[in-house]
Amino acid sequence: MGATLLRTVFEQPDTDAVQSQTRHVLDALEAKIWSNNPRNG
Repeated sequence: MGATLLRTVFEQPDTDAVQSQTRHVLDALEAKIWSNNPRNG
């Protein structure tokens, strides 16, 4: 999952799109990490 998401960053046509996609990727990974954490109650 992570590699696929990261590849989408490099497919963006310009700096603004890269920054937006990077934020999206980080948010998605953060949500996945937190949802898999058994200490999240």
